[in-house]
Amino acid sequence: MLDDQQQKMEEDIQKERNDKEEKIQKMRSNIDMIKAERKKTIDAEHDYRMIQKPITYFPFTHGDTVDAARMQIREEMQNDLKDRIAMTE
Repeated sequence: MLDDQQQKMEEDIQKERNDKEEKIQKMRSNIDMIKAERKKTIDAEHDYRMIQKPITYFPFTHGDTVDAARMQIREEMQNDLKDRIAMTE
């Protein structure tokens, strides 16, 4: 009687393990499938942006922004200098 109960418990435990392993395997395969889809989407976007329709016109270049910032800083420094000179007089 005890052996039958113990055997049944062991079978139940083994069945649970097998069920959990199947679920884990299914989740892993779903994760792999999603990763593959994501990579395919990223590759398609890269192909479109770099090969099919690459950006060839840049309305605002980095240099323009740097030059404008330098001019603004120069103007601010000149104004500060004028204000200091005016305060000392």
